[in-house]
Amino acid sequence: MSLDPNYWANTVAIKGIADNGDAAASLLPIYPFRKNSLLVMSDIHRGANISALPEHEASLTRQMAAFEHVVMNGDNFEMFYINRAFYGFKHDWFDLLTTDIAQLSRPEFWQDFSLKHHVTPDIVIEKAIAESIAFLKQFVKENPQTKLHFVLGNHELIKKFRGELDELEKNNANFEWSPEAIKIGDAMFVHGDLSIGRTTDQARKTYRIREAHGHMGWIKVLTLTLEEPGQTVVNLIRYPWLCIPKMDRWLKRHDGTVNAKGEPKLHMKEDGETKPFSMEGIHHVFFGHTHIKFSGLPSKLFPDVVYHNTGALTKTVMKHWWKRFAGHGMLEATIGDHGALESIQPFRLENDRGEQARC
Repeated sequence: MSLDPNYWANTVAIKGIADNGDAAASLLPIYPFRKNSLLVMSDIHRGANISALPEHEASLTRQMAAFEHVVMNGDNFEMFYINRAFYGFKHDWFDLLTTDIAQLSRPEFWQDFSLKHHVTPDIVIEKAIAESIAFLKQFVKENPQTKLHFVLGNHELIKKFRGELDELEKNNANFEWSPEAIKIGDAMFVHGDLSIGRTTDQARKTYRIREAHGHMGWIKVLTLTLEEPGQTVVNLIRYPWLCIPKMDRWLKRHDGTVNAKGEPKLHMKEDGETKPFSMEGIHHVFFGHTHIKFSGLPSKLFPDVVYHNTGALTKTVMKHWWKRFAGHGMLEATIGDHGALESIQPFRLENDRGEQARC
């Protein structure tokens, strides 16, 4: 499947411009590849009304290719709150209920608005899955020097999508994914929705469906099938002084623990191998999910652990009313000796006009 360059710029398109001698090639910034470098991002929500990706997508993809390791730490793709127009479908009542007020003032919105369901939600989700996988395939193929690590988020919790990720991992040495956690050096990467913890698997499944679909019963998820319980969902208590204690308790509860059958309660991916979840040797925990950025806040239960949250690339977060938390919050780091992360700092994201975004 060919990828629309208006959605995600890619190295093939950039090389094509350069090879053709187009004058526009001189306007594209050059980001040299940096060995032992790492970029962490989450909660981009590509395909959602709230996503601020469109004005940053070309630049972000070029910048990603300059890192040796890129961690997409959950909810980078939107599979539930989908803006149908983003994928070329007509609007309907769901879009009306979830669209920013500013968008409702656009004549084009109403010209394409329909009171009938011209497209079943399954077809929209299918298109979202296809384009998301197309981007991942194209990126890992054209950037073999970059290892792409993918942690599943609650907005990507579709069984078919998981199957596609399995195939992608099987066929590409520079791609790995996990539904739970990925370890790189002395850092653990989790999306963050796991940390809330529901009492039973059935409660997790029920709550996740409600959260992901906004209680909209007409959305047909059964044919694509939400994955079996294993992740929990969004917590409205977002701010670090409230969510860090929850992360602490969750990590402590799953650190090397097993269930009644003697099987690990949680797994992590390390160097392409699935292992029992363990906090041994971990000094940094990166998560997203809450859409609130912060970095370097200490754990209360693990003396040597600090937390980092990569915020979100959404319109609301980029203009957060509390200036301390405004901006995307992506982080970059250097992987030093023995896998220790060093020089953790904000990632200087640029938009497609070459202007630096707030971080």
